[in-house]
Amino acid sequence: MGREGQGYQAWNTYRFGERNAVEFGYRHARVSSDFLPRGGTLNDASVRVAWWARGGMSFGNFLQWERWKFPLLASQAQTNWTSAMELAFWPRAWKWQ
Repeated sequence: MGREGQGYQAWNTYRFGERNAVEFGYRHARVSSDFLPRGGTLNDASVRVAWWARGGMSFGNFLQWERWKFPLLASQAQTNWTSAMELAFWPRAWKWQ
């Protein structure tokens, strides 16, 4: 961000038991034009879910929205989305031989 940039981030996690949770996040950054020609801004928001089901199954989801504007890189503001899904099986006992 440079010496004259600004930035902040916030996040909050809601827990539904020992392993289940939903997390929300937000981030803002502003780069000074003294640090980078014509400066720039970045904003993103995200949500993450972790859920454990019976039988050793877990589910995870992640979704993030991002908007950035750095005139040095692109003349218009750019927006993108990122998402991920996870399904995992956690057996209670593996027998290795």
